[in-house]
Amino acid sequence: MKKNLLFTIAAAILLLSSCQKEPGLGGNSAIHGLVELKNYNQNFTILKEQKPLIDDYVYIVYGNNAGTSDRVKTSYDGSFSFTHLTKGKYTVYAFSKDTTLNTTGEIAVIKEVEITADKQDVDAGTIVVANNNAIGNATIFGKVLMQSSTTGNSYYESNQYVYIIYDNGISYETSIRTNYNGEYLFSNLPLGTYTIYTYSLDIFNTSPNNVIPVIQTVTINSINQNVVLPDLVIYY
Repeated sequence: MKKNLLFTIAAAILLLSSCQKEPGLGGNSAIHGLVELKNYNQNFTILKEQKPLIDDYVYIVYGNNAGTSDRVKTSYDGSFSFTHLTKGKYTVYAFSKDTTLNTTGEIAVIKEVEITADKQDVDAGTIVVANNNAIGNATIFGKVLMQSSTTGNSYYESNQYVYIIYDNGISYETSIRTNYNGEYLFSNLPLGTYTIYTYSLDIFNTSPNNVIPVIQTVTINSINQNVVLPDLVIYY
């Protein structure tokens, strides 16, 4: 009788364990979250834009699986959702550039999540990924006007370097030369504040090297904004 009881208990335990599902599909729970993009300049020293990451993959690993179990794409607001999941532990991740520059490849930004009950909707929080290729659709256009400090004669200067700084950068990001009409154009700019400048002869002798910057500041606050700046006036 005792042996029969032990056998019954062991069989019940075995049956119960066989009925317990591994983490994965087949349940009625879900994991949701958001993916946010932080876009920097090339060396990750200046944050250029911060926005939801749209139409990009988020991956999930069921339990201790060796590889990726499934993936979904983020929606228009950066949200994602994995559904029909059973109880258990999950790993959710998205890929990011390495802001430390220790590797030129991508790294995984990981969230560990556990579903502990049926019909549970677990918030994985926000996965923040980084990139360094902020590109927009705005432009900044202008001209460099060369003016005589003695006669007042002026003309638009060709082949003059013009520089651009994004927000609070400590050095310029890029420079271009004016064309034959003295024109310059910076394009593919994301939202933000920019400093545009070139160098002029210091006719007031306030600089030890007799050269001073001539500066214009402009804010891009719409995606397709096209800004025309007043002339950058330099002297000879």
